[in-house]
Amino acid sequence: MAMKPTPTPDSTAPLETALSGVARALARDRRMQVMLQAGGGPAGLGHNAALRLAKPVGPQEAQALDKLRADIDLAALGRRYHNPKLHLRERPAADHQAAIFDAMEQMRVSLLGGRDYAGVRRHLDQRLEQHCDAQGYARLSERADPPLADILAALLREEITGAPPPAALARLVRLWEPFVRKSAGDTLASLKDQLDDQQHYARAVRTLLKQLSTGEDAAGGGDAAAIDSVEASDSETLDEQNETESLGAISGEEQQEDQPGSGDEGDQESPSMGERGEETAGRKQRESRTGVATPQLDPRTFYAGDQPYRIYTEQFDEAVPAHRLASPEELARLRAQLDQKLAQVRGTFARLSAQLQRLLLARQQRSWDFDLEEGLINTARLARVVSNPAFRQMYKQEKEAPFKDTVITLLMDNSGSMRGRPITIAALSADILARSLERAGIKVEILGFTTRDWKGGHSYKDWVKSGRPPKPGRLNDLRHIIYKSADQPLVRARRNLGLMLKEGLLKENIDGEALLWAYNRLLKRNEARRILMVISDGAPVDDATLSANFPGYLDRHLRDVITHIEGEKRVELLAIGIGHDVGRYYARSVTLSDITRLGETMARELVKLFET
Repeated sequence: MAMKPTPTPDSTAPLETALSGVARALARDRRMQVMLQAGGGPAGLGHNAALRLAKPVGPQEAQALDKLRADIDLAALGRRYHNPKLHLRERPAADHQAAIFDAMEQMRVSLLGGRDYAGVRRHLDQRLEQHCDAQGYARLSERADPPLADILAALLREEITGAPPPAALARLVRLWEPFVRKSAGDTLASLKDQLDDQQHYARAVRTLLKQLSTGEDAAGGGDAAAIDSVEASDSETLDEQNETESLGAISGEEQQEDQPGSGDEGDQESPSMGERGEETAGRKQRESRTGVATPQLDPRTFYAGDQPYRIYTEQFDEAVPAHRLASPEELARLRAQLDQKLAQVRGTFARLSAQLQRLLLARQQRSWDFDLEEGLINTARLARVVSNPAFRQMYKQEKEAPFKDTVITLLMDNSGSMRGRPITIAALSADILARSLERAGIKVEILGFTTRDWKGGHSYKDWVKSGRPPKPGRLNDLRHIIYKSADQPLVRARRNLGLMLKEGLLKENIDGEALLWAYNRLLKRNEARRILMVISDGAPVDDATLSANFPGYLDRHLRDVITHIEGEKRVELLAIGIGHDVGRYYARSVTLSDITRLGETMARELVKLFET
């Protein structure tokens, strides 16, 4: 005879007891109690001592428990930090502004809890990510109603903690960020000092809403920098969508690229289709157009003083894509380090990007059809969306005249003396400039140069084994690095820029040959205008070469190469010296004593070029 199963006691009781203890500790209220039941709802800033929450069941119980803990944290923090009567008194009457006001208050409470408890911060961050995923923000089109409440709350969180927006929301946050910072940036920043005072914070949020609602007067038809910055974001969004369709591998500018395995060698240039393939294609294009092959300049056709420049051997030299010099995991780690630095100077670089984009986009002589019900968001109408969510004529369509074909190469000194802050600022500057230029339809190549060893490598050892013959010429193994090729979208190369922070990468610098390498690459391009910008912090230095040849050997060669390039006028050449006067080499140059001004100076010099 079959036995009837013995009834089991309610298994949720121990869990309720444990969770109630957590809630009481966070809320500092002994009356807090958690009750788990079927059909229980999510928690918010409700002020009841009893929390009736959904009981976790089914195969996803572990994930449900994580969400449950986040809901409890938020409700308990609301009990501790939130005054509902004060909130209702200050809350705007308009529904759409009230929703933003509620979201900003919830973010205030979350930030207070996360400030004091790292575990709570982690739970609430996961809760926010899950919320944005569930809302499908990553799939919203330009025509969809923007979730302003979550966008502004995410901007506040980033302003105070430096944490990036949730991946699903990041594109929309970056689209709205320039407008918000232009219209109410100071007020947004001031909220950090008001977190502990709910009343002052609430009034500051109301001020922020008012500034956003009247922001059209400040931004519409007036400040082109803020408008152009968002227009560029619009264009970038469309570029990403097109990229996704054509490549089938990228679903966002930064979020997808930074996932493990999504930006590795599969998205980089392969040995068979990489640099050699690109160079062959470029050469064939130019030959088909002109009927003449592009001549490649050999470093040995130039002089070092009164004698031709010599190279002992090229056997050990390399020109290598950056991703081959580190594992995907190391590149991801180094890029994360660079992003942390970028967060610290985000405001400076945002202004820099906006200034450059304003000039470049203006020179495209764009014309627009305005007040449409579909198309790209017209940033001059964003304020109306804040004040009236039913407003629909906020779009525009672009009619664009062709921009003169331009390609720019950034040639970065990767010598040991650049280690630390200089190379970090150089990498950040290259990143933001490449982004701005790419948005304006200008192709950008980012290259670096160093050597494979200190004081000579295999070349030097071979020379020693051969009995040290006199006048050997260059005696170190070159390492030329392709961080980003001109035809590669920045989204697929961003991780490579982190390589500049790799310990042991930066060694010595043989500038003359590096300059010719970058110049030869530019000569293969079909663009009508070619610009080569060199960033260096000193004269050419390679101890092995200089000890075996006369003093100034590398210096003299660099001067001869520069003289040729400047005289030929096929490429516009300019240089920026970091703590080093490069004016004695280059006709067009700037010397910096403050490394923090590198990005600003690079942008300013490019602006001058485009104004001519």
